[in-house]
This record gives sequence, C-alpha cells and structure tokens, in this order.
Amino acid sequence: DNERASRYLSKFASMIRMTLNHSKEVFVTLEENIEYLKAYLEMEQLRFDDSFTYTIYTGCTVDAAETMIPSMMIQPLAENAIWHGLMHAEGDKKIKIKFTEQDNKLVCIVEDNGIGIRQSEKLKEANKSPHHSVGLENLKKRIKIMNEKYEMDCSLSIIDLNENNKNCNGTRVVLQFNLINT
Repeated sequence: DNERASRYLSKFASMIRMTLNHSKEVFVTLEENIEYLKAYLEMEQLRFDDSFTYTIYTGCTVDAAETMIPSMMIQPLAENAIWHGLMHAEGDKKIKIKFTEQDNKLVCIVEDNGIGIRQSEKLKEANKSPHHSVGLENLKKRIKIMNEKYEMDCSLSIIDLNENNKNCNGTRVVLQFNLINT
C-alpha cells in the first residue's frame, strides 16, 4: 500500500527530526514533548493497523507552553506500553498519558490496558528472548543524572494494575519531577 507507506515514512522522518532536536536539549517544553509523543504514537498506529487508541490529557493547571520537562523521557514509556503490554493483549487496546501538577511536581502517568508488566516479564522469560530491552535501563540512568546534576527529585514507579484489582489489566507508570516553568 503505497499511500500508507508514504504516510509512515513521512511520520518517521518527522520523528527523526524531532528526536535530533530533542536530543540536543536537556529540557524541552511539555508542548514540544506532547507533539513528539503524538508523532510517535501516530507512527505506531500506522505500523500496527490502528490496533490501539491513545489519549493525552494535560491538567488545567499545567501550562504546556511554559512547563519545561527533561527531554526524551516519556516516549520510552509509551513504547514499552505498546510493545510489552498492548501487542500481547486482546480486545480494545488503549494508552492514556496524563500530565498533572501536584505538590509543585509535574506528574506524568502512562497507563495501558495490556497484559501487565508481570505477565510481560513471564512471557519474556518463557520465550527466552535474546532481545535485551534497554529502554527502562536508560531511563533509570537518566533519572539518576537528572537528580544528581539538576536536583529534579525525579522518581519512577511501575504498577501492574492486576495486582491491586483482579478485574483490571495493564500497567501504570508514574514519572514525576520538580516543576520547571520558563
């Protein structure tokens, strides 16, 4: 399908440009990051035949144009939600990304209704996959650097939704750090 391939390549090229721009910066605006997330998620929707939907919500007290966040930290969480959660799930697949302000911190929640992190880990172990996922490893290193160098008070927590409620599936990742306004 030439039209679909052309749209994918166009989105991919846009993503590469944004990645290069963001990788040169320590901080970007939340608005720029949301644009980057949308480009990535739309590209993955094309790749996976619109098999999932996403929503991105910004709380009313968060000024996306004025709020600065560390670059290149949210997209790996969305990528993990798709690749490790949703691609193994059945039914209506969804990702919700939410940015809110709480106690002078920006809180980012990435939640999917996939198979959950525990089930994903079991699948990986059962398949003896040679693939070594570096996304979370790199993110944890970046958090350490942000805390040491910029005193961001950054933290990451990962919750398997099934552990708290047997009727829920999926994973919730909460990334938070000190609020920075321009």
